[in-house]
Amino acid sequence: SYENLIHNNEAIEVMDDQFSAVSYAPDIAEMTLDLLFAGLAKETHLTSAGHNSWFGWARELARVAEIAESRIVPVPTDDGSPVKRPGFSILGTRQQNVLEMIRRHPATRGICQYLSHLRVS
Repeated sequence: SYENLIHNNEAIEVMDDQFSAVSYAPDIAEMTLDLLFAGLAKETHLTSAGHNSWFGWARELARVAEIAESRIVPVPTDDGSPVKRPGFSILGTRQQNVLEMIRRHPATRGICQYLSHLRVS
């Protein structure tokens, strides 16, 4: 739970060699509605703006949640894992209007909004 995460002092190991874009669901919903009403391409990749390693995202979340960033420890991907993931899995688009829409929805803002929601719940 959120409370356990904040009050626990254990290290949190997070992969630092896999990069991704994260998406805040309310932002994706808003962008999807905008695309539907604008009549844009039916196949469009949407994400919140920005990309980082999973370690970088975890540090951002720790910073916003006021958790000691030193608890977030970078580790490499486990080579023995049965799940093979690409090191860089960020999709993109060349549609200028979609790029502008994505830029208006930064992932860092989504992280802040989500944590605000958790604190209230």
